[in-house]
Parts: sequence; C-alpha cells; structure tokens
Amino acid sequence: MRYRPLSLILLLLGVACGDARPDAAAPSPERTRHVLLLANTDRADSLANLIRRRLREQSLPARLSDLSRPGESPAAIYARLPWALQQGADVFILDLPVTGAGADTLRTAIGDRILLANPAIRLLTADSLLGGARLLD
Repeated sequence: MRYRPLSLILLLLGVACGDARPDAAAPSPERTRHVLLLANTDRADSLANLIRRRLREQSLPARLSDLSRPGESPAAIYARLPWALQQGADVFILDLPVTGAGADTLRTAIGDRILLANPAIRLLTADSLLGGARLLD
C-alpha cells in the first residue's frame, strides 16, 4: 500500500491537534456579575463599601453600580426603576426605609416591578445584607 505525502501530513496534523470536537472545548471563564444598589438613605456610601468588600471576600468577578440618591422619595425611586433595570443586573439591593401607611404596599410594588422586569434577579434589602445574606451564590 502506497501513502501519498499529503495524506501522511494530514494524518499527522490530525493527531497533533488532538480532539477538535466542539464539546471538548475549554470551559469559559466565569462571567462578571452585575450588582445594583439603589438607596435613598444616608448610609448609601457605607452600603456600597460593604458590598465591595463582600464581593472581594467572595472572590467573584462582579461590578457594582451605585445608583443611590440620598433623600430621594420612594415615588421617585419607583419612577426611576425602568431606567435602573436597563443596566442589567444579577443582584438588586434596595435600601428603602419607608414607614407609615402604605409602606408595605410600596415595598411590594417596587419588588414586583423589579422581578417583573427580570424574574432571575436576586432581590435583597439592605437590612438582609447587613444581616449577613450572601450577595452571589
């Protein structure tokens, strides 16, 4: 049996390249997660610092967008939600200490609007974060 030089070269190249099937591809690096903070309190800066520290501790690739405006009314936050959610996020942290009549209704409406825009988002309150809740799993 006689081999042609081109056939031999192609055979050697195939062996040298190894398994070229698509399912044998190297695993992709972990994607960067996006954390949004929306607060209307004076503790917004300290919350942002806490979130950055927790992200470093978890050693996960993530970025924080702090969209806080201390003193902003809950109604203004509700109106700004569509814009905030256009940023795309994996975790949404809300610090909205509302009290009085209708407070629970307002919190529920804001939470529902966030989850309606992105059902896969993880929604946390600042109080749960301060209580030790993990940012990302």
